[in-house]
Amino acid sequence: MESGGNRFDLANGRWMIRSRSGARNEDRLPTVSEVVRSFRQLRSTERNDQGFTVLATLSVVLTLGLLATMVMVASPGSSPQGDQTSTPNVATTIPRSIARGASESAISACEIDFQAVNAAVATYRALNGSSPPEGTAWAMSTTNGGPFLQTWPSNVKYFSLAWNGTALDVIPARGILSHGTFGTSSPATGCYAA
Repeated sequence: MESGGNRFDLANGRWMIRSRSGARNEDRLPTVSEVVRSFRQLRSTERNDQGFTVLATLSVVLTLGLLATMVMVASPGSSPQGDQTSTPNVATTIPRSIARGASESAISACEIDFQAVNAAVATYRALNGSSPPEGTAWAMSTTNGGPFLQTWPSNVKYFSLAWNGTALDVIPARGILSHGTFGTSSPATGCYAA
C-alpha cells in the first residue's frame, strides 16, 4: 500500500515513510491521517479496478451476443421464411408416414426436374434465338450449343415431363397434367398429383 511517498512494506511489516525533503525515515510511525489517506486511496483504486472489470466483462458478453446473432442470421434456414431462392414446398420436416414421405420426395423431385428442363429451354433460346424443337432429343444433343441435360428427367412411378415445342408439360402417373407450370396443390395437378 502506498500513500503519497509513504508505503507499507508487507515483507517487513513496516511503514516506509518519506519526509518532506524526500529522505526515507523508517523509524517514524505514520500519523493516523496518513494511514487513513493510504487506505482511502487503496479502496478507491480497488473500486476503479472493479468498475473496469465489470465494464470489460459486459463488453465481452455484448460482443459475443452480437457475433452469435450475426451467425444465426447468416446461417441458411435460420429464419422462418427460409431461403427465398429455394424450391417451393420442399419438405423440411419429418413426414408422418413413409408413404407421405415418398409423396413429398416425388413432388420435390418433380419440381426440381421441371426447373432444370426450364433452365435448359431458356439456355437453348438464349444461344439459338428460338425455342427448342418438340421432344427430348434436343436436350442431350451436342448440336446447337448442347448438351443442355445429361439425361431427360422422369420418374415413371410418379411423373414424366414432355416438351411440346412451346411449353413444358408435367404428366403425373395418376391425376391431372399441368401445362407450362409444375402444377397446383388445389386441385392437385402436375407435380402435386404425382
